[in-house]
Amino acid sequence: MKNMFGIAPASHYGGSWNKSALHTPSTDRSVVDICLYKKPFLSVVDGVTALTGAHLSGTPKKLNTILASLDPVALDARGSELLGHDPRSLEYLVLGERAGLGVITDYEAASYPP
Repeated sequence: MKNMFGIAPASHYGGSWNKSALHTPSTDRSVVDICLYKKPFLSVVDGVTALTGAHLSGTPKKLNTILASLDPVALDARGSELLGHDPRSLEYLVLGERAGLGVITDYEAASYPP
């Protein structure tokens, strides 16, 4: 869902495009706001090699999977599970679900590939 940063025109950001401004006061709220402005129709995650840990300097993790969904919240929730996170602990997913952008689902029994 965060990859939607940049989809709105500069006027949406007060006249100029400053991506760093989206991280203040809350990246989580900004992600949801952008997705409410323009909900993704189809979301795709390249999970062949994921990056765990710190942004841009994490450790590569081979997942060998591609995810796609019409539900951006469910897609990010599943991706977070593959990286070992509890999706309900990620504020932007909880906020996105509350805002009606999608549903966090328990995929444990139905996920394929694992």
